[in-house]
Amino acid sequence: MHHKRKATQYYYSRPSTRILIRNVDDVVRKGKTLREDGEGMEEEGEGEDSQIESEDYYDEDGMESSKHDDYYYDYDAFSRRFNSVIISDPNVFNCCVCSQILTVPVYECANGHAACSTCAADHLKQCRLCLLPIGYKRCITIERVLESIHIPCLNVKYGCKETLSLTESNNHDQKCIYVPCLCPYSDCHFTAPSKDLFLHFINKHRDSIITFSYDDYFSVSLRRNDETVVLREEYDNKLFVLNNYVESLGSVVSISCFGNSFQPGYDYSVGATYKGRSLILHSITNNIQSNTVNAPSSGFFVVPFNYFDSSGSLKLEIRIRDK
Repeated sequence: MHHKRKATQYYYSRPSTRILIRNVDDVVRKGKTLREDGEGMEEEGEGEDSQIESEDYYDEDGMESSKHDDYYYDYDAFSRRFNSVIISDPNVFNCCVCSQILTVPVYECANGHAACSTCAADHLKQCRLCLLPIGYKRCITIERVLESIHIPCLNVKYGCKETLSLTESNNHDQKCIYVPCLCPYSDCHFTAPSKDLFLHFINKHRDSIITFSYDDYFSVSLRRNDETVVLREEYDNKLFVLNNYVESLGSVVSISCFGNSFQPGYDYSVGATYKGRSLILHSITNNIQSNTVNAPSSGFFVVPFNYFDSSGSLKLEIRIRDK
C-alpha cells in the first residue's frame, strides 16, 4: 500500500517587491507547479511581501497523483498583487464618442463599444465607431472597474496627496490647487504650484518684484520694452503678472493671476493719465499657469504711445481688490 507524502512547497516571495500580474492564467495553471523563476510575473516598485503556495501530492514511488492535480493558492496574498496594475492602453476607458474618460453610467452599442450617458443621448443613441444603436444596455462590468480604480492626482509630484477614482480624477485635476505654474520670465524654467512660486521669486528674482496690498492703489512705471512685471501681495504672497504687449497703436496692458483656471479671478482697475486725459480699465484677472506675451483676447486696454513720457516710461495706477 502506497502512502501519500506532501511534495515540496514552492514560494515566490521577495521582500519589498510589488508583484504585478498581467495574466492570472500564468500564475494559476491546472496541473502545473508554480515555477520558482516566477514566469508570467512582472516586478515594479515596492510593496508587501507576498506568497503564492502550491501543493502537489506524490506516491512513494515519486509518481504524481492525478487525484490531486489541482493545486491551491493563498487567495489573500494573490489578491494583494492587484493593488497595482499595468494598463498597456491608457485609452481603454475612453468614451468611443467624445474620447474622454468614461463616467458612470456607461452604455454600450450592439458591438460592445462603450459610451458615456451624455454622448449616448447627444448623438441620437448611435455609435460613432460602427453606427449601430447604443440603446439602454448598461455596461455594468466597466462601471464596476471604473469605480474600483483609484489613481493619484496628476500633480502628485508637486505635493498633492489626493487619491481619486478614475471617474473623479479629471474633475479634480482641473481644480487642483497644486497645478504647476511656470516662472513668467522667459529665461527661467522653474516650475512649482502657485502657492510656492513666490518663494522662487524671493530667492531668484527679489529685485524685480513689486509688492502691493489688496484694495490700495499703487503705481507701476512701465517702460515700453517691458514685457512682464510681477506683482506680489504682501500678506498672502499671491502673484500677479502685468503684461505689456506692444502693437502699432500702443501698448496692450492686462493683469493675470497665477493659479488654477477654475478659481475665481480678482477685480482690478488700471489707469493711465496724459495731459489731463485718462484711460481706465476695470476688469477681472484671468488665472494662468504660464505667462505669454501674446496680445490677450479680452480684459485689456490699449495705451497710446503719446501717454509715455520723454524717457519712454508709462505711469500706471493699479488697484487689485481682495475677494
